[in-house]
Amino acid sequence: MNLIALGINHNSAAVEVRERVAFAPEQVGEALVHACTIVELDEAVVLSTCNRTEIYAVVRDGSVLADKSAQVIAWMANYHHLSVDELRAASYHHEAEDALRHLVQVPTVPASEATAKADFSCPKICGSPRTMESRPAA
Repeated sequence: MNLIALGINHNSAAVEVRERVAFAPEQVGEALVHACTIVELDEAVVLSTCNRTEIYAVVRDGSVLADKSAQVIAWMANYHHLSVDELRAASYHHEAEDALRHLVQVPTVPASEATAKADFSCPKICGSPRTMESRPAA
């Protein structure tokens, strides 16, 4: 399975870092095309709420998932004008089946009731470079 998931949330990063890494709705399409081009990803999706920003990506066959995760972190740091070390220290990543498990758990297992209320009341932005558009998540 060529799936990686990486991001930051209220447990891994201070609010100041989360604010700097958030994607505005009008940024998502361009950012994903840029990430797919620079990091050589097959597909990518951004999930951004007031408590988390995550990128889920399908990497090309033959790629080393840990290397691609590191490249996406470096891309995200560069895109948001952060140091790679700062973002790496505040981020988490999952690979293969663990990435899929994380994707399934995100909407179903909030870290706390307060986080659940905040996540579900905040705008959620998702986008895919295949559609070249971003829109609020359903």
